[in-house]
Amino acid sequence: MGNQIKLVGHRFENLRAIRSHGAFHEFLLADALDRYRAMVGDENLGHVLGICCKPWEVDVLSRMPFESITLSGVTDYGRMKRMAAADPRISFRLENAECMDFGTRSFDLVYCKEGLHHLARPILGFYEMLRVCRRGAIFIEPNHTWLNRLLQALRLASSYERGQWHNISGRDNFVFRFTPDMLVKLLNSYYLESGYRLEIRLGWLSSRFMCNSPDSLRGVFCVAGWIAGRLPGARGNYMTAIVIPGAQLPCDPVAYGTLFRSDEAVEEL
Repeated sequence: MGNQIKLVGHRFENLRAIRSHGAFHEFLLADALDRYRAMVGDENLGHVLGICCKPWEVDVLSRMPFESITLSGVTDYGRMKRMAAADPRISFRLENAECMDFGTRSFDLVYCKEGLHHLARPILGFYEMLRVCRRGAIFIEPNHTWLNRLLQALRLASSYERGQWHNISGRDNFVFRFTPDMLVKLLNSYYLESGYRLEIRLGWLSSRFMCNSPDSLRGVFCVAGWIAGRLPGARGNYMTAIVIPGAQLPCDPVAYGTLFRSDEAVEEL
């Protein structure tokens, strides 16, 4: 059947149009949702799970034709519950993204923006997203490049985020950065060659420089980001990945004791 992998960049006019911190983040989500709809070719978006969601994300999701919107997160807990009470499609519950209490393939779409790198085990969170999604998964996370390593050395990019009270146990978090190659390996392990589709949009985006600068400087930063996004091995610090599942799903992870009744059964393998 074969897997399909596509890498694309941000258009300059889209980067130039981002004029505020809020517009920066809303653009990433709206762009991902529009591309997801085009990939699945269906206006009926079904049921969505938003992991580590914030109130502004709920505003964007609520404007889309989802049948139900399930939210999981620990920030702005009270406001999230009030938003859920105001829209009959919305429900809210606390979940550990590394081990969610949802059945396999429970949601048409699973979405997470900049939440996985707050986990102690980000790859577990990624695989949980794949486990509970039926039609697709969207995640937006930092991307790892040689240029980002240079920026970290110059202290223009962070390696750790401190004071993260909303993390489990209030832990600080290492900014885990995915790469396209890493995603392909993880998906090949999970779906094998059963026809998954992966579309990754990469680009250099910074609310610090692009949004919080005078208009003249903002244009310079947009040009610099657009050019940097075309350097070999340095296509962007932000990654938006859309995964359309393959067909050959693994069984759910369970302890061996629930699979085999005796050591003899194991030896027969």
